[in-house]
Amino acid sequence: MKPVFLLLATVSFAHASMTTLDLRAANGPLDPAKFAALSGAEPPPPDRNFAEIRDGVLRVTFTEGKKVAGTGLSLHVPIEPVEICDLSFRIRYPDDFAAGLHGKQLGLSGGKGYDGGRGEEARLNGDGWSIRLQFDAREDGIRNSLYVYEQGMDGKYGHGLGAGSFLLRRGTWHDLRLRVTMQSAPDAADGRIEVWCDGDKKVEKDGVRFVREEAGRRIDRVRLEIFPGGGGEFPAKDHVIELGDIAWGTGDAGESGSGWWSRVRGLLGF
Repeated sequence: MKPVFLLLATVSFAHASMTTLDLRAANGPLDPAKFAALSGAEPPPPDRNFAEIRDGVLRVTFTEGKKVAGTGLSLHVPIEPVEICDLSFRIRYPDDFAAGLHGKQLGLSGGKGYDGGRGEEARLNGDGWSIRLQFDAREDGIRNSLYVYEQGMDGKYGHGLGAGSFLLRRGTWHDLRLRVTMQSAPDAADGRIEVWCDGDKKVEKDGVRFVREEAGRRIDRVRLEIFPGGGGEFPAKDHVIELGDIAWGTGDAGESGSGWWSRVRGLLGF
C-alpha cells in the first residue's frame, strides 16, 4: 500500500488556537518523512516508524521483542513558542495489552528538550525540559503518570514529580489532555502541569521550575511519540495502540478548557 502522510489544520480565535493532525484524508502506512518536510517536524528515527492510518485512526505497532528502537513512533513537531499549551488525544490499548509493558506517550517540551537519559544535562545546564505521559501495564489496567526532565531532577532518567497516577482500561477509548503552564521567570517556581482523563482532572502539579535559563522557558515542541521501553518487559508479540483526535492548542483555556476546547474540536469534526 502506498505510504500516506499527515496534514495539519488550525483553528484560531481571539485568545486561543488549536492545531490538529488530519487523520481522515487517507489510509495506509505513515510517511513521516513527507509529513516532516511539509510541517517542519524533525524527520523521525528510521527505527521508530511503525505506524499506519486506518479509518481516521493512527495505529502504532509495538514490535515483538523490541523496546525503544525498532518499534513504535516518534515525531517532534516545532510550534510557535508559548507559555501555556494543551495537548489532547484519544488512546485505546488493545484487550490483550500484556501486563509488564512500560513505555512513553505523547507530550511537550522546550529549549533543549532533554530526554533519553540526559538528566544530568538538564540539571547542569537548566536550559531545557520535556514532559511525556508514561504507561505501565498491569493486570487491573494501564497506569498513566508523568515522565519529566527538568532542572531540579536528581537522577539520569525522567521522574514523576510525585504527581501520582491514574488507571485506564484496556479495549476502551480514553480522552487524555495534558496542559503545561511555564514558570513566569527563569528564577520562579510557579510552573504547573495538569492532566485530564475523560474530562476529570487526574494530575495537578504546582510549583514547578522547569529551567533556570530564559532560553528554555517556552513550550516549543509537540512530541508525537509512543513506544515501549525505559523499563518493563519486551513485548512477547506485536501490539497495536490506537490514537485519534490528536490536537494541541494555546491560549487562555480557563480552568478546564471545556468551552473553547469543545468548540474547536467541533469545528474540526471531532
